Amino acid sequence: MPFSWRRLLRQARWRSRVFLRSSWSLLERPFFQAAQPQAGEGVVLLRLDGIGDFWLGLPLLASLRQAYAGQRLTLLANALWADLAQEVGLFQEVVPIAVPAFLRKPAYRYKVLRKLREREPFAELWSLALRRRIAVEDLIAHALPAQRKHAWSRDPSAEEVSWLAQTIDKKTYTHIYPDPLPFAAHEWLHAAQQVRAAVLPPLDFRIYLRLRERWRAPNGTPFVAVIGGSGSPKRRPPLPFFAHLAQALAARLGSPLRLFGGASDRPYLEALAQLLPSAYIQSVDAGSLSLRRVVKELLSAQVVIAPETGLAHVAATLGIPTLLVAGGGHWGRFVPYPPEAPFLLKVLHHPLPCYGCGWQCIHPLRPDQPFFCLHTLDPHQAAEEALLWWETQVGTPSNPFSRT
Repeated sequence: MPFSWRRLLRQARWRSRVFLRSSWSLLERPFFQAAQPQAGEGVVLLRLDGIGDFWLGLPLLASLRQAYAGQRLTLLANALWADLAQEVGLFQEVVPIAVPAFLRKPAYRYKVLRKLREREPFAELWSLALRRRIAVEDLIAHALPAQRKHAWSRDPSAEEVSWLAQTIDKKTYTHIYPDPLPFAAHEWLHAAQQVRAAVLPPLDFRIYLRLRERWRAPNGTPFVAVIGGSGSPKRRPPLPFFAHLAQALAARLGSPLRLFGGASDRPYLEALAQLLPSAYIQSVDAGSLSLRRVVKELLSAQVVIAPETGLAHVAATLGIPTLLVAGGGHWGRFVPYPPEAPFLLKVLHHPLPCYGCGWQCIHPLRPDQPFFCLHTLDPHQAAEEALLWWETQVGTPSNPFSRT
């Protein structure tokens, strides 16, 4: 990767913030020490990262369900997607945790930790995130009473100080399993390594097929779905680019557009709607639908157009043709999918030497612009690629996902 003082400065700022939060959590740990149980029942799984991390991790969660068949499975989930987790049917209990509030509001954090510490002891705890945070996942694992606590080796992209992370691991977990793969290896490759290291059942990708069959929507009016949300506003495509792509697909399919997002995405979606012919737009749903309702609505879409967001992975793995507009921050970790993955996902991107920056961009950033790798996308080239993909891979009578 090219040298950049901007990237070093942004990385230093981020590492300083992580170090301060991690150091502060060390002072909090003695006040939430869980008693060492002599016996416990059931298994608790800890997964607090984004929607996409959870969804791509479903084959691993299904593997754990097989490993502990007949036992009660409790999932500690990010409140953003806890309602969706309840719908997948793998867990007897889903406990939502508002991660931003846990990080920034001591009163909320202490309330959560007290409740977790007072729970009946579990037999096993599994902390599933590779990018474990000392101030979040490790602090919660510390507070939960469990006979055995498992985790995988922490990925360096977590930006935790190595000596501090090693100390915390030794004090918190009874088993740390190796994961020698680089961060840029796809999430499913990491999961395959995880189950091998921990001697768990193989990944169960049939979970996606089961959910698709269970949630299958009756045939309704076809539409093109446009997702406006993303992990960060700077990871959204430029508005003119997104509008050109959406209009090209809608015109080709002769279908209206439905725009989806959370309440915080409303300004972006409304600005996008202003750039599209009003006759093309069927609805703008920004914060009016729950996450699980949006997922079930997407099952009726002909195609989904999205930035690199969790809902794009949900759509693709449930058999909906999906166009994903990606930058290069975490290139390889989530997209593209491994070649053998049987999903209709087309990634539109602009390869650059700085791919893999971890979103610590080496280029000047304006507040009103996305990251450089997204800002430089060519809308006409992307639309041509998308239409060619549709003609050759999706919109053919032999394709089982074809809805034209």
